[in-house]
Amino acid sequence: GTPLVAFDTLVVNHQLSSIVHRALVLKEIRLVRPTVTARIAPDGRLAVADLFESDTVVPAVADTAPASLPRLKVYALSISGGTITFIDDSRTPRYTELFEDLGLSLDGFSTLPAESGDHVLTVSFASGAAVRWTGTEVTQPLQLDGRIEISGARLSRLAQVLGDRIPLSVTDGTAGISFEYAVTQAGNSTS
Repeated sequence: GTPLVAFDTLVVNHQLSSIVHRALVLKEIRLVRPTVTARIAPDGRLAVADLFESDTVVPAVADTAPASLPRLKVYALSISGGTITFIDDSRTPRYTELFEDLGLSLDGFSTLPAESGDHVLTVSFASGAAVRWTGTEVTQPLQLDGRIEISGARLSRLAQVLGDRIPLSVTDGTAGISFEYAVTQAGNSTS
């Protein structure tokens, strides 16, 4: 069969400063040319769904403690040259989309309280469309702000993706949109 996940290079640089921060501190995580194949089977389930099913039923345990994020600090995370192949065998005709030249850059990511970081996410599609997401994040308390830009979306390709869901025949045109956002955790005031 087709490989589910593959990559050319993975670099993880762990820092001794983890001891001082009482957190996992990584100077660099770099992933080069990752390849992922996501497939929906003819029955509509993810092709890997059976890997996550259990033959035994495990009783749920009531947990009253609030969940917290693991203490983590990543100075630089980058993914370059990524490819995702999406295949939907539940549709007729079979739908396939190739997402190429995927990239991610994340600087100063931290789950430590009141520490912030910046992110840039770029996704390019084989059809020529692109998505660019830039912004800043603080995870404790949650604060996100940034900008999302979508450009070069071919309307005929979008109509093909939506299939029978729209009663229109789109033959040509491109679209783009951009917007800014700011999100804060409920009950959190910022100045």
